Amino acid sequence: MKKEVVVGVKDLKEVDNDFFLVVVKILDHQFLDFASDVPALAECVRLGFRVPEGYELLINYMANTC
Repeated sequence: MKKEVVVGVKDLKEVDNDFFLVVVKILDHQFLDFASDVPALAECVRLGFRVPEGYELLINYMANTC
């Protein structure tokens, strides 16, 4: 995230947690990084591996919004 979010009563830019849901403005959200995420997805497809769950959620969300 580029801007701070409120966690409890503190404003933070980073949250040390494996699973954390937070509402942020779309402008503050960083989406797929073409330098790292897209090649990782392409490698999964090339090798026939299952796409990691986080990517599955993003792909399903994008597919359902069209």
